Amino acid sequence: MRRNRIQIGWVVLLAILLTCAVVLAASDSARFVVFSIADYVVYGFPSETDRAQAEAIINKVSTVHHFTHDSLSQPAGPPVFAEAGSKMILTRPTEITVYDVQDRTEQNRIAEALKEFSLEKKLKPFRVCFYDHENWIMDGNAGQRGSETQLRCLGVTNDRVRDVAGQKQVTYPEP
Repeated sequence: MRRNRIQIGWVVLLAILLTCAVVLAASDSARFVVFSIADYVVYGFPSETDRAQAEAIINKVSTVHHFTHDSLSQPAGPPVFAEAGSKMILTRPTEITVYDVQDRTEQNRIAEALKEFSLEKKLKPFRVCFYDHENWIMDGNAGQRGSETQLRCLGVTNDRVRDVAGQKQVTYPEP
């Protein structure tokens, strides 16, 4: 009797899991909702402090390096962007994207200045990724990113800078 209940329990559990798998496979919307909730549970949302840290890092990069032209995607500012980090169960570090700094010596100079800034302001660890150039494709009044070349990605903490990724081609999905 007890064994039959356990077997029925396993069958019901497998049926529920199979149904969920079919729904996730068939529906982009359901998949988006489920993975968005999972992302929030694991990483949380950036706090105001996280956003302020990201903005401060952008400003520091802009003062350390003189950019010869503004961003193609946001013409009012330099080609430097940030995605604020967050922390819940796991931590997602802030990621700074810097375009149009191809010279490795200049990249190192920016990274060292950010390390000192991080120590001075007691910032959380973050990443700085350098890209060859912004590939912004205009289509009428709308624009989208084309494929881009990441030159390198660095992890910056209060006491060191280290390479975390090398050169790679980055492609973005078509809307």
